Order: sequence, then structure tokens, then C-alpha cells
Amino acid sequence: MLFDHYSTNIIIIKFQDLFQYLEKNANQSVSNLFDAWAISDTVLIEDAYNITPSWVTPDILRQLKYISDISAYHLMFMPEINRLRGGPLLRDILENTEDLILNKTKGRKVKVYSGHETTIVAILSFLGINYPHQPPLASALFFDLYRQDNHSYGIQLEYLNMTNGRVAHPIQLPGCENIMCSITTIKRLIQDRLPKDMDKECQIQIKNGK
Repeated sequence: MLFDHYSTNIIIIKFQDLFQYLEKNANQSVSNLFDAWAISDTVLIEDAYNITPSWVTPDILRQLKYISDISAYHLMFMPEINRLRGGPLLRDILENTEDLILNKTKGRKVKVYSGHETTIVAILSFLGINYPHQPPLASALFFDLYRQDNHSYGIQLEYLNMTNGRVAHPIQLPGCENIMCSITTIKRLIQDRLPKDMDKECQIQIKNGK
């Protein structure tokens, strides 16, 4: 299981009292971080609509928010997981960017992807810029393509991480000298990690070739 490693086990020990409280009041078994996350996800949505259950005190809500943030972070923490979960989408984004540069998009200048908060977490984790948080409702990542003065092309990544926010925050990618990162540099940084054959890579590994 993705959550079964040292750091999350420490969290489980730390929040045993909370887990017992959740079991009693939510009437669900809570034995690991994923169980607590499932409850926190529901409660945080209820809180957003001002229908929070009476047993959810401000302190419980604060702890559930922490559980939500740390769970989303650890879900894609392992490099091989975020490579397989975020890699295919990044490959598609990169290929569409190249098509736009080569004028193969038939006049289309924008491509929109709809996903979940875990989609954003997978992309951020793949790029090495994730941090402990669960992307809030209506979060978005923008990969903006710019033609620069020297006729080369660069991408600027921006993250809109507020439900009611109107301003996206630019993010400098690790390995890039500036917020605006050249296509050449981005390819060099991520190309080798992009999955080439998802069907093959997602097969169960069997010992002794059987």
C-alpha cells in the first residue's frame, strides 16, 4: 500500500486518538491514513457548504485538514508512482506544445484538461515541486507557451491554488534558471522519466519469468 512507509506510520501513531474519535462519530473503521483521509474529504466538503456535522469541532477540523494535506502529498510521494500517474499527461502536454510550435493545431491555441486534485498532485510530484497540501476545489495548473525574442520557445508554469482565487502563481521548475523555462531544458529534465509503454509498465512483475 502506498501509505505503508516509515513517515506515514509515525503519523498514524501520532493521530491514534483522532482515529478512535472518527470511528466513534463517523461510524467507520479507521486503521490507517487512507481511512482517515476518506472521512476528512467528506467533512471538508461539508464544511465548504456550511453543513459540518456537530461532532466536528474546530480542532477536529484542523486535524482533518492536516490529514487531508499529508495524505494527498504521500499518495504520489514515490518517484515510480508519480512517474506513472503524472507522466502520461505531461507527455501529452509536451506533444501538444510541440504541435503548436509546428503549427499543427489547426488554429487551436488552448487545450483544457479536466481532472481531480490527485491529477494536480501527480503533476507537481513528477516535476519535483509538490508540497504537503490537497489542492482545493477549482485548482488549476497552466502551462503557458511563449515565443521569445530569439525565436525560441519557453514554458511558464502557473498554479491557481485557491477556490475563489483569480491570480495564478508562477512556479520555477527545478533545473530551470528562471520561471520561464526553455522547451529544450524541459525536455532534458523530464524526457527520460516519461513512460513509453503504459501497458507494459503496469503489468504485474512475476518472479522467475513466469
